[in-house]
Amino acid sequence: MQAAGKPSRNRIVTKPFRLRIADCGLRIEEKQPGKSSPVLSFPNPKSEIRNPKFQRGFTLIEMMVAMTIFLFLGIVLITMLRGGIRAWHRGEEQRELYEIAQTVLNQIREDLEATYTAPPGDSAVLTKSLLLADFDSLDRPRLRLVRTLSDSAQGFAGAYAGDFIRDDEAEFIDLYNDQEEAIYGDLKPTGGLCEVAYVMGNGSDSNSIYRGICSPPHDPSRSLFNDANVDWSSNSFGCRFFADRVLYLGFEFWAQYTNRWPRFPEDTHYPRNQPPVDIDNPDPSGPLVFWDSTRGILLPDDGYDPEKPETDEFVMYLGTPYDPTDDAFPTKVRVTLVLSEKTGGRKTELTRSIDSRSELIRLSHAEPFARVEPKYILIEDEWIRIVGLKHGHIMVAPEGRGARNTTPASHSKGAVVQAGKSFRLIVNLPSGREDWRD
Repeated sequence: MQAAGKPSRNRIVTKPFRLRIADCGLRIEEKQPGKSSPVLSFPNPKSEIRNPKFQRGFTLIEMMVAMTIFLFLGIVLITMLRGGIRAWHRGEEQRELYEIAQTVLNQIREDLEATYTAPPGDSAVLTKSLLLADFDSLDRPRLRLVRTLSDSAQGFAGAYAGDFIRDDEAEFIDLYNDQEEAIYGDLKPTGGLCEVAYVMGNGSDSNSIYRGICSPPHDPSRSLFNDANVDWSSNSFGCRFFADRVLYLGFEFWAQYTNRWPRFPEDTHYPRNQPPVDIDNPDPSGPLVFWDSTRGILLPDDGYDPEKPETDEFVMYLGTPYDPTDDAFPTKVRVTLVLSEKTGGRKTELTRSIDSRSELIRLSHAEPFARVEPKYILIEDEWIRIVGLKHGHIMVAPEGRGARNTTPASHSKGAVVQAGKSFRLIVNLPSGREDWRD
């Protein structure tokens, strides 16, 4: 028993303080004589924090669960990051393709819409009006025409061309040192016209488009209608690099008998330039892949074969290159441009060799080609039209070998297969002209 009037030294003041503070390892003592406030003292043997028998850590299972959660979150984050990077790369790839396509097609549109046509029957300007579309030595489409100069180009020509004393020593506007020659006034007068040519490259540069211009037009030595000046094997090649990554550039011309665009240019169900038997209900008649506005330059070698229209010369041939009264120009031109897509180092190859008549093509990765539109693939130098997949292999369309004016050929195992991204543009020609006398 304690003496009366003496406070207890170990008694805790209140129960709420004991529950709240004692668990933290503290103890409050009552006010002692000569002191103005309670005193905190250590230790509290009943504290769960200070008492070793109540101390514990993470178990192995808890650590494994925590690590699994963090690992899962890390994998999700990395997957999302990689997916975002891939999407960004695909977007940049598509942006680059569309920029190239827009540049090429816009320039072709401008040139076609500015095609120059001389007044019918005016023999004085006979040779100035010309549009020629044929194929080069490798059976690739090429286009040559005479166009009017734009206002900006005409302003340049008017300011700097045609003021040289001896015109025979002046130079042509041909993308060769034109600015330097303009400084010295050493340019021929243009007459408001220039020649334009579109040809494909050769060898290691075969996937590039070259564009040439020459003003004034129809010079015997510099004209782009001279095959030597648009031929890679010639030292007088007069075109300049325009765009790369081009797998195919094709032209189709709406003639006077054309009544529809076929889905595939080589579709034999759409014969070229066939007069309709029934005017009110004409049979399908497709566009031409050749064009000669004079109707006397592209002479058919073997005559027109309706079964193989894409391999023949101009079917509107009349043999009158010097008669301007029957000159004809298309009213529309459909341009097809195919650009190669980057594969990120992953190439699609043949897993088995094929010959020139094979109708089943086995590829290392066939699935992406099932979504290609229009359905063409390129194996080395041969275009092949396909219909889809069968058991993971590519099925060739009927008469699909040697499409786009190429030649069916054998291909060895390991040959690279491409499809590319296709773009199409239809250009209406204000200068279109028909001749119904034939």
